Amino acid sequence: MSLWRAEFPRLIDPTARICIVAAEFNDSFVEPLLEQTIRGLKRCGVDETHIEVVDVPGSFELPFACRKAALCGQFDAVIALGVIIRGETFHFELVANAAEEGILRINLEAPTPVIFGVLACETPEQAEVRIELGLEFAKAAVKMINFDAEFPPIFKSE
Repeated sequence: MSLWRAEFPRLIDPTARICIVAAEFNDSFVEPLLEQTIRGLKRCGVDETHIEVVDVPGSFELPFACRKAALCGQFDAVIALGVIIRGETFHFELVANAAEEGILRINLEAPTPVIFGVLACETPEQAEVRIELGLEFAKAAVKMINFDAEFPPIFKSE
């Protein structure tokens, strides 16, 4: 499986703070995903003391917590982490769609970028293979922080 493997970008602002909101459901997959994400952030030059991890019950609750983190003014980026594995019912689609739609809305409304680090997998084996995507979520967060720092404000209030 070929995953995006761009170089690790260097964080422009060494004081930048990142909030990782991690779902507790499917913790056996989310925990290593979280570890990979933190590892990736450190490789990009993020000081570990500038990373705050917040736990929520499941992926459905990610948008609520991400919105709070994105609007509180304390973070330069938010990373939403969750793993949803298809079961025997329609519940998989409901949770995956709600998480995606909620995080998309926050990205369009909040001044802080929110990275969609939710894995929606058919099987536990697929989730296991995709754990390394935590590195990519870290890269995306740093790239968006750098973009935000270099791009001129759109509104006078920014």
